[in-house]
Amino acid sequence: MRKLFALVVLLVSLAAWTSAAQAEQEIAGTFRITEAGQVIGAERYSLTIEDAGQVTTESQGTTKRENTTIQDYTKLTMRDLAGPMNTYQREVLINQVPQGLGATYNNGELLIEVREAAKKVEHRLRITPATIPLDVGVWHQYHLLIHRYSLRVGGEQHFLVVVPSELRVIEDVKVTHVAYEAVPLANGYFMAHRYFVDRGDVGLTIWADKKGQILKIEAPMLNIVVEAEKYNGERAPEANPVQTIGGDLASEEVVIKSFDQAELHGVVTKPRGLPGRLPTLLFLSPAGPQDRDGNSANAPVNIGTQAMMDAISKKGFLVLRLDDRGAGASQGDVARTTLSVEVRDASAALDFLKKRPDVDPARLALFGHGEGANVAIMVGVKRNDLKVLVLLAPCDAPLSDLAVEQIKHRLKLEGDNDPEAWRSSPVAVVMERARTQPTQQFMVFGGKPVYFDLYREWFAMQPVDDLKKIKAKILHVQGGEDLQVFPHHADGFRTAMRGAPNYTFKLFPKLNHFFKPSRGSIAEYSDPHLKVDPEFIGYVADWLRANL
Repeated sequence: MRKLFALVVLLVSLAAWTSAAQAEQEIAGTFRITEAGQVIGAERYSLTIEDAGQVTTESQGTTKRENTTIQDYTKLTMRDLAGPMNTYQREVLINQVPQGLGATYNNGELLIEVREAAKKVEHRLRITPATIPLDVGVWHQYHLLIHRYSLRVGGEQHFLVVVPSELRVIEDVKVTHVAYEAVPLANGYFMAHRYFVDRGDVGLTIWADKKGQILKIEAPMLNIVVEAEKYNGERAPEANPVQTIGGDLASEEVVIKSFDQAELHGVVTKPRGLPGRLPTLLFLSPAGPQDRDGNSANAPVNIGTQAMMDAISKKGFLVLRLDDRGAGASQGDVARTTLSVEVRDASAALDFLKKRPDVDPARLALFGHGEGANVAIMVGVKRNDLKVLVLLAPCDAPLSDLAVEQIKHRLKLEGDNDPEAWRSSPVAVVMERARTQPTQQFMVFGGKPVYFDLYREWFAMQPVDDLKKIKAKILHVQGGEDLQVFPHHADGFRTAMRGAPNYTFKLFPKLNHFFKPSRGSIAEYSDPHLKVDPEFIGYVADWLRANL
C-alpha cells in the first residue's frame, strides 16, 4: 500500500476552489510534465496565502503513460507557511478505478487514511509542526519548500518533509540557492533563482522567480521536466553563456570503425602547441550509454567526464573520449552492447591511436571509470601493449552481484524494509530469467526486447583474478562516499594485489562515484554546481606523469 501513489495523479472538479479574492498572495498556473522528452501530462494548481496566514493549495492533474491514464486531485491546508499542516486530501483515478488518501495533523502526529475501493487502512506518522508535505508526483507543493527557504540566510538549509502517499518521513531535505540566472521556457528566457534540492534519493533543480513562483523543475534521475505554461515574468535577453574548458587544449573530431564496422565518434584532445609523440589515454565510460562528455539521454545528468579528462589532458596527455554505442553520434544498438562488445570497441580505439603520429605507442593507457574500469581490466588481460591502467571505482565482484546491492540500497532509501522486495525489480527479474533459462535469448520488458547475453557475461566476470594477470602499472582510485560501486568493492583488489610493485591504491574518503564532493546521497548526482574534485584530478595527473 506504501507504493499506492508512487506514479499517480487524479481528476476532480476545481469548481469548489477557494476564492482568492481575499488572499494576501496567490500563485496559480499550469505545469506541463514531460518524461524522456515526451509530454505525459499537466498539473493545474493554485496556492493562496490568506490575510490571516492560512495556506491552501489545490491541484488537478492528468498523466498518460501507454495504456494507463491517471487523474489526480489534491487539497492541502496549513495554519501558515511555517506549519503545521492541518488537512490533506488526495483522490486518484487510475483508468477510472478510484483510490484516495486523507491526512490530518494533531499534536505531533499525522493520521493518514488510505482508501482503495471499500477498504480503508489507517497509518500514523510522528512529525513536527514544521514538517513540509511534499507528496510524490504533486509538483506544485515544492512552492512550500521554496517559500520556506530564506534567501537572506542563503547557503544550505535543512527541512523535514513528509511524503503522505508513501507513508514516510524524509528526515533531512537539503536546499541550496545556486544562482540568479536565465532559464529557458517554451515562450522565451526568464530570470529566476536556481535552487538544488537534495531529497536523499532524488535530486531536483528548481527555478523560481522573485515572488517564489516556480518556473521549472528538472528531476534528471527520474528523466522528468516540469515547466510552467504561459509564464510571463522578468524576461532575460538570452540563455546563460555555456562554460567551456579553456582554450589551451587543441581538439579534433575523430571517427573509428570497430570490429563490426560500426562507426564510433569521439574527440581527441591534447595541449595546444605541444609537439611530438605524447603519452596517451583512452577513456572508458561508466555504466549506461553516454556521450563523450558524460551526458546520458536516459538520465540527463552530466557526470563531469569532459571536465575531468580535459583537466588531465592539459597536464601533457593526449586523450581520446568516445560516444558509446548508440549514444551521441556513434552507431550501434545499446540493447545488444555487452561487455565483450565494449572490450572489442576499446581494442579498436587503441589500434586507431597507435597509428597516429602524435601518439607514443609505448606510452598507452586505459582510463576506466565504473563499469569502464572493469572493461579496462578485461582489455588489459588481452593486450600486452598497455603501459598503464587507471581504474576509477572498479567492482571486485560480478556486476550481477553489484546490481542486487544497488537495488537493495535504493529500496532502503525509499523506506522499503521487505527483505525480498528487490526480487521484483526489473533488473532482478531479467537477471533471474537469464540465469534460469539458458537457451532463451531475450525477453520483452516494457515493450522492448532485453537481451540476456549482457547479464550472462555479468555472471561470468572474474575481475580480481583478471587484475592479477596484468603486468601494466595500475592506479586504483576509490571514493569513500560511493553509492554505486560501494567502497568495500575495493577490498578484493587490494587484498589480491597487496605487495604487488605495479599496483597503487588511493582512497578519497569524501568523494562520490564521480569523484565530486559528497553529501552521502544519490540525489547529489543531479546537483549541477558540484564539480570534480581538483585534488583528485591533481593526484591522478601527477601519478600519470610519473608512471606513463
